[in-house]
Amino acid sequence: MANRSTANQEADGELGVDAQPTGSVSEEVCRRILRDLEMRRLVPGQRLIETELALRFGVGRNAVREAIHWLAAKGIVDVSRNRSPAIRELSLEEVMEVLEVAEPLNALLARLAARNFDRATHAQSFRQLTQDLSAKELLQDPELFAATRRKFYRLLLDTAGNRELRRHFASINMQIVYAQYPLARLQAIRAEDYVAICRAVTGGKPSEAEGAAKRHVKRVREIIVELAAAIPSGTIS
Repeated sequence: MANRSTANQEADGELGVDAQPTGSVSEEVCRRILRDLEMRRLVPGQRLIETELALRFGVGRNAVREAIHWLAAKGIVDVSRNRSPAIRELSLEEVMEVLEVAEPLNALLARLAARNFDRATHAQSFRQLTQDLSAKELLQDPELFAATRRKFYRLLLDTAGNRELRRHFASINMQIVYAQYPLARLQAIRAEDYVAICRAVTGGKPSEAEGAAKRHVKRVREIIVELAAAIPSGTIS
C-alpha cells in the first residue's frame, strides 16, 4: 500500500474514504474513480468498463477489477449480475437515508473539533482554510473547491482526534449525493456553511459548532427535497 497518512486516506471522497485496497495500483485506481465522480467525469448510473478504465489509467485489468470490488463493498459502485458495474445511483429515499446518517456524524465531528481546538496548534490552519473557503474563485473552479472541501474535513477530523469517528465518517456516501445533485446553489451553501462551522470551532464553542453542522445538513436536505418535488425522478442526469 502506498505510504499515505491516515488522515489523507480518510479524507478522500466527500466525507472521507477509509482503508484502501492492499495494492498501491488498485488504490490509485480507487482514488481516480472517486475523483472522476467528484469532478463529474463519471456520473451516477454510468457503467464502468474494465478495459476502458485500464487503458485510461494505464493499469492492468486486475487492478481495475480489485478497485471496483472495493468500491462496490463501500456502496459506491453497483454490481449486478450479467451487467457491467456502474456508479451507484441513489433514489430520493436513499439520499435522505444518507443525510440522516450524515447529520449526527457531522454534528459530532464539529462538536469534538471545537472541544479539542488548540489555538497554538490549530489556529493558523483554520485561518488559512477560512480564507480559502471565502475566495471568490472557489465556486468557479471545481477542482479548487474539491481540494478545499477535502482540506476542510481533514482538518476537522485531525482536530477532533477521535479515531472511531474517523472510521465511521469514512463510510458516508455523500460523494454520490453531490454527484447526483451538482447544483451551484448547493456548492455555495457548502462553502458558506463550512466557514460558519470553522468560526464556531475556532471560537471554542462546541454547542454552536454542532448546531452549525446540523443546519448545514438540513439546508442540503431542504434543497434536494425542493428539487425532487420539481423533478419526478428525484435525480439529475
